[in-house]
Amino acid sequence: MSESARRRNDPRREATRIALIEAAERLIAEEGVEAVSTRRIGAAIGSANTSVVAYHFGTKEALVEAVCRHRLPVIDARRRELL
Repeated sequence: MSESARRRNDPRREATRIALIEAAERLIAEEGVEAVSTRRIGAAIGSANTSVVAYHFGTKEALVEAVCRHRLPVIDARRRELL
C-alpha cells in the first residue's frame, strides 16, 4: 500500500485536523490571530511535531479558513432558525 493511500484512510489524520482547528479557534478567540503561533497551536493539542499545522494546513491562513469552514454550518443553521 502506498504512503498516500495509507494516510487518507488513517482516522488519526482527521482527528488531528479537528483538534488543530478547535485549538486554533480557542487560542485565536482568546488572544487574537497575530498573537498565536502555529507552533503554539500544535503544542496546545500535545503534538511534539513543531510543523504539525504546516503539515495539515500549509499555512496559518489556511488553518484560519478551516476554522471558519468548520463553524459555518452551525452559524448557518442558527441563522436559518432566527429567520
